[in-house]
Amino acid sequence: MYILRIPRQAQLDALQSLTGTLLAIFLWVHLILVSSILIGHDAMLWVTKTMEGAFLTPDGSGYPFIVSVIAASIFALFVVHTILACRKMPTNYRQWKSLRQQMQTVRHSDTKYWMIQAVTGIVIMFLLPPHLFVMLMQPETIGPIKSSLRIYEQGFWLLYLPLLIAAELHAAFGLYRVILKWDVFSISLRDVRPTLAMIKNVLSALFIVVGTAALVTYFMIGMDLQ
Repeated sequence: MYILRIPRQAQLDALQSLTGTLLAIFLWVHLILVSSILIGHDAMLWVTKTMEGAFLTPDGSGYPFIVSVIAASIFALFVVHTILACRKMPTNYRQWKSLRQQMQTVRHSDTKYWMIQAVTGIVIMFLLPPHLFVMLMQPETIGPIKSSLRIYEQGFWLLYLPLLIAAELHAAFGLYRVILKWDVFSISLRDVRPTLAMIKNVLSALFIVVGTAALVTYFMIGMDLQ
């Protein structure tokens, strides 16, 4: 009896796709929750208390450490995904030169998408850890007031704005490539590629606009509190 053995590189590719998909889904859910500030203070406060498990305590104080647990879990997932993704990154000048030559020879949109993912991935690698560190060490600083003060008074908008753009582009482009790579819909790539590309662009634009609007709202609230 023969046992099907999946090559190790294929296993690592599958794990990379899985961790990336989970991170993308979390990113979009996180953005939707954070953008509740666009509805109002009470909506954002309800989200904060729910995240902290306020419904589990009689006085509604909740457990802020739940936010720390979530941040630690996302960071662990991020580390695994980053290590797996770095396997395919050029590590020296010769490899970068070969990649550049290939991009000039094979003028295909998906090749450009890979480069965009690589660049945004590097940006995320530097900007995401500080954000997660704050959530890990100061979970009580989320909410309509404290988040606004952090963004305006402490200048965290300088971190969040480029992180928002890089993360949203990386997530949309990543899911696009995962769907094509693993043939999720089991149909002709020629048929599905244009539609997926359009959906990718719409999602990227939508989440960046909503995220930026939320960031501006937090900034304005922080300014008014001064």
